[in-house]
Amino acid sequence: MLESVQRRWTKRIEGMSLLDYGTRLRNLNLFSVSGRLLRADMLYCWKIFHGKCAVSPADLFVVSPCGGTRGHRFKVNHVRAQTDVRKRSFAVRCIKHWNRLPDSVVGEQNLSTFKRLLADALGDKLFDFV
Repeated sequence: MLESVQRRWTKRIEGMSLLDYGTRLRNLNLFSVSGRLLRADMLYCWKIFHGKCAVSPADLFVVSPCGGTRGHRFKVNHVRAQTDVRKRSFAVRCIKHWNRLPDSVVGEQNLSTFKRLLADALGDKLFDFV
C-alpha cells in the first residue's frame, strides 16, 4: 500500500507522468519502500557491529569465525529459519545482503561515509520494487 501511495505522488510531479515508476524513482533520487527497508537494515547492522547501539552482535547473529578468505571481517553465518515469522525477522532477513557487502564498506568507521558507500554498493537494489 505504501508503494502505491509513493507511485501515485511521483506521477503528479511535473514531467514525470509519462515515465515508468523505476525511472521516476531514479530521477527523483527516491528509494522504493523495500529499498528503504533494506538500507535501514544495513545501517542497523553497521551500528550493531561498530558498537553504536546497545545490542551486541552475539545477541542477534552467529558471527563467523575469522580466518576465511571470503567475505569481510563482520561476516555472519546464515541461520535456517522454518517459520514465516522467523524468516521475516531482522536477524534473518538482513544476513544475505550484509554478507554480500564488500569489506571496504562494512569496515568504514564513519556513518555518513558508510551511507554513501552503501548506496554505491547496493546500487539498483535500492530502487527495486515488487
